[in-house]
Amino acid sequence: MALQVQSEFQKAYENGISKAKFWEPTYKDSLNLIAQVPVVASYNYQRVSKNGDIIPAD
Repeated sequence: MALQVQSEFQKAYENGISKAKFWEPTYKDSLNLIAQVPVVASYNYQRVSKNGDIIPAD
């Protein structure tokens, strides 16, 4: 639910995408989710092992 705001599938569904093309926005959402994994992992690492000091992204 947290990523639903950015969901390609949600936008396409609201615009009436056909059932045969559900895979396209789902694939894009999957890639976007995978791209967020390093950000979440680094945040968790910093919180656990570096006293909560968050290093900004380059």
